[in-house]
Amino acid sequence: VEVASGSTIYLPVSVPGGFLYLGDAPAAMGHGELSATGLEMAAPTVITVDIGRESPLIGVRGETADFLMAEATAGAYRRVFAEGRRAA
Repeated sequence: VEVASGSTIYLPVSVPGGFLYLGDAPAAMGHGELSATGLEMAAPTVITVDIGRESPLIGVRGETADFLMAEATAGAYRRVFAEGRRAA
């Protein structure tokens, strides 16, 4: 599942006055950038930012027309997988 046009991304903010930064756009990655290789591309982007105060998130979440996504990035594979499942 990939984030694409029309996706909704939910980002937790853990500090007052937090900022939003958009980084590079990967055109291709080698092993999920674990091997420190990737091909970047220009990506003209239009975003809409809403501040939601419903329930606190413990991680990044994504939503497309067909899928709900939870992202976890920390430590060993089993721990990351468990963290992602808790966030979903």
